[in-house]
Amino acid sequence: MAQKILLLDIDGVILKDKLLLHNVRENVVDYVQKRVPIKNLDIMQARHLNKLLYSSYGHTLRGMRIAFPEHAEQYTNVDFSHHVYNKKLLSNLLDYIDKNEEFKVIQNELQSVLNHCNDRNIPVHVLSNSPIDWSLPIFTSLDISHMVISGDTIFHSDHPYFNNVLLKPDKKFYTTVYNRLKRKYSFRNSNGGTIEGTIENKEIDCVFVDDSPINLLPILSIAGWTPVLFKEPDYKTSQEAMSYIKNVSTLSEIKLYL
Repeated sequence: MAQKILLLDIDGVILKDKLLLHNVRENVVDYVQKRVPIKNLDIMQARHLNKLLYSSYGHTLRGMRIAFPEHAEQYTNVDFSHHVYNKKLLSNLLDYIDKNEEFKVIQNELQSVLNHCNDRNIPVHVLSNSPIDWSLPIFTSLDISHMVISGDTIFHSDHPYFNNVLLKPDKKFYTTVYNRLKRKYSFRNSNGGTIEGTIENKEIDCVFVDDSPINLLPILSIAGWTPVLFKEPDYKTSQEAMSYIKNVSTLSEIKLYL
């Protein structure tokens, strides 16, 4: 049996506050308005373009690189992250984590999943396009220190493995993560001892929970992945996608696939 590894998206899965996510989107729209080479682009046009880029390519920045290849080198993950996840937004996030009762409910629900994983020796990681400055406060607010064997707890857009270029839903992003986890938890040396991690040499099954179908569809054709769509009860997605992708509507349901 393959060794399970749980990978969690942040925005839309762990972080569901509508105001914070709205502010993230508005900062992305502002980035689009300032960075795309279209003169006199007003805010409504920028919102429409952002929606088009995101829905077509799974991430606005990835879409900008494809739509405007002559400027692709300027559209770095770091530049995008600094603009979108600015100091004001990070401060709002810290206030939300510290004071919001809804987040405390999410913490408790997710903690039960983490405890379930700990009891079964299932590693847990974040897999997010957001930068580590955004993901780290959320993930470290949970009691996971005893579950983390070594580094690379958070695979994020400014992680050095992605060379400041790769983003979900690029297949190379998922391949890079898979290969890293394979080495981390399964690789054994010639003497039979583990070089990294503590799990004996075996196949791995990356159970990835994301709230966007477009981020899950690419891994349907990659061995070693189980896609799980986190969706609110009123979420609408195609029946074709849902026939291939498992889905949950609460964090506690994730345990069904572990």
